[in-house]
Amino acid sequence: MTEAGASTTVLSSALTLVGSGVATALVSYFLGRAKSKAEMEKMKAETEKTRAEMEKIKPDTEKTKAEMEKVKAETEKTKAEMEKMKAETEKTKLEMQALTTTVSDLAVASERTLFDGTETSDYGFTVRGSPGFIWGKDGKPASARGEGELVIEDGMMNVKRTNTDGRFELWFEHYSVGENNNSTVIPKNELMSGDRKLRVSCEAKAAGAKHTLRFLIRNPWTGDRLFSDTRKVEGNEWKKLEVYLKFDPAQDVIFRMDDEGVSAAPSSVQIRKVVITERIG
Repeated sequence: MTEAGASTTVLSSALTLVGSGVATALVSYFLGRAKSKAEMEKMKAETEKTRAEMEKIKPDTEKTKAEMEKVKAETEKTKAEMEKMKAETEKTKLEMQALTTTVSDLAVASERTLFDGTETSDYGFTVRGSPGFIWGKDGKPASARGEGELVIEDGMMNVKRTNTDGRFELWFEHYSVGENNNSTVIPKNELMSGDRKLRVSCEAKAAGAKHTLRFLIRNPWTGDRLFSDTRKVEGNEWKKLEVYLKFDPAQDVIFRMDDEGVSAAPSSVQIRKVVITERIG
């Protein structure tokens, strides 16, 4: 082969290789482009899908937003109503306090205290204990004499009974009226119209048996009983007792408390915080 023929052969081979490379490159380019286009179409489709879903969700979001605004408005309304109720409650509380003060002032103004044993341990100087009988209508004893003793301790009256017969009498001998605010009787008031009214309150409990306390008003000069009422005492827990006594205002009177109706002996009844007030209004 001549030199010219060899050159031609080499050139042809080179051109063939170049053509083959270009073709391969072109094929790769177009294949890659097609793949990229497909991926872009896929991404576009997914984007459209996402957009459609967002459009679908948007009304729900707007609805939720509107509901939240509604709830917020209702919450503000409720808050305002609660503030209004709070203000009205405070107003009512103040009115009740004022009314309570007024009622208390009226009560104080319409009553006077004749005996106050709420904070005293001086029952030994103001109250005398004495055994007594239950009297019949014929003026004769209808029972044996009540036995026992009055012991003043820890600011209370402790009536210790040793039998169940008769009664044990507690005579109140000093009242906060008259000269020096100290009288042995509750003096008559002839200027008063209608009945005279006393309120007696105390606390009592019993140990060992049931007891009955009789609250009575009597004339100290004639011995006549003008009014009485009873309260039962049972159990060893303090119980508040209250009675209302009414009588003729034209008589001097004294107050007495009797322990009677004792279910068993020995036993006892304890009494404290005795207060006697008179209605004057």
